[in-house]
Amino acid sequence: MINKEKTIKKDILYTGKIVTLELHDVETDLGNRAKREIIRHAAGVVILGYTAEDKIILLRQFRKPFEGAVLELPAGKLDEGEDPLDTARREFQEETGFYPHHIEFLGEALTSPGYSDEKLYIYRATNLEKAPIARDQDESFEYFEMTLEEVKGCIRRGELIDAKSLCALYLDEL
Repeated sequence: MINKEKTIKKDILYTGKIVTLELHDVETDLGNRAKREIIRHAAGVVILGYTAEDKIILLRQFRKPFEGAVLELPAGKLDEGEDPLDTARREFQEETGFYPHHIEFLGEALTSPGYSDEKLYIYRATNLEKAPIARDQDESFEYFEMTLEEVKGCIRRGELIDAKSLCALYLDEL
């Protein structure tokens, strides 16, 4: 059985708008000392939205860490104290211009548990109604509607490699 590590010391190295970086000195269950770098990140949502024509809504958004555009499903982070379902409705409307009248919870995913505490709540949205877009001022993206077969082609060609989107597509197929 794996036991919990004991934190001996914790230093906060950086606190920003989106992340906090912590350095922990820990004692493992075997009595060894180690360091753990941990990124604290707000939870988020990812929404797999289907139009009335059964097309999937995707975005291509510039992502600075990769210095390029990434094809992905609509997503966003929870505001403090916000319910994930409310976040999913808000983010989907902000990014697509559709209000989802039906949202189904598909599951959860940990983005990178080796160094981050970020958790994603994954939803499927249907019964969409055109609504105003209230895009964040710091976001710019292209909007796409694709059939599931077209999306699978993007995955096979390495054009869709975003983990949260792949997780949502997989959970929807279960």
